[in-house]
Amino acid sequence: MIADQDKKSLQQDMKKQLSDVQSQCSEQLTAKTEELKEVLDPMQKSKDKLEQELQYVKSEEHQRYGEIESTLETERKEFQQHIMDMQHQMKQEIIQSRQKHEESFCELKAEREMLMNKIEEQARIIDNDRSSSRYRNEGPVAPKLATFDGKSEWKPYYLQFIHIANKYNWDKQLKLDKLIECLRDKALKFYSTRPPSTQDDFRLLSDKLNQRFGNKDLQLQDVR
Repeated sequence: MIADQDKKSLQQDMKKQLSDVQSQCSEQLTAKTEELKEVLDPMQKSKDKLEQELQYVKSEEHQRYGEIESTLETERKEFQQHIMDMQHQMKQEIIQSRQKHEESFCELKAEREMLMNKIEEQARIIDNDRSSSRYRNEGPVAPKLATFDGKSEWKPYYLQFIHIANKYNWDKQLKLDKLIECLRDKALKFYSTRPPSTQDDFRLLSDKLNQRFGNKDLQLQDVR
């Protein structure tokens, strides 16, 4: 009987000790948990703050990158537009320059034709004046002479011209006047560019016309 009571008393003591140990462990665990929480809370707050700052930095970088990209795109478009404007301006300047050159060429061509017409007209006036002053008291009227434009052979024309000149007894001055009167186009232009010493000498003028429009080795006879 006493042994049973001792046994029960021992069990109660053990339970009480175990309960005390559990209570102490629980208190210690709670204390440690509180201590750990006090340590972890600031760390968590620091972590959250760091993540927020990192997110802000990323957002700022993304926004800055977008602004830079937008600026570069704008500058690229402006540069392309500038290049296109320059190309268009250069094309317009080339077209205008070409038009000016064409207009200048046409003006020069028209002036040249006008000058040639004036030369031919002046030559005809001079020929008519000479003819009217020299042929009033002449004998029989010679047949109308063929014109020489420099496109045909000179020798046959010259022989025909001399034949008529000899037949009607033309002197050197009359031969010169008649020959000048018959010149046209290339031949007249060639005559107009000769020096006065050649223009006023039938023999020299005939030789020059032969050299230009005939056989250069041909020796013209001075038929009197």
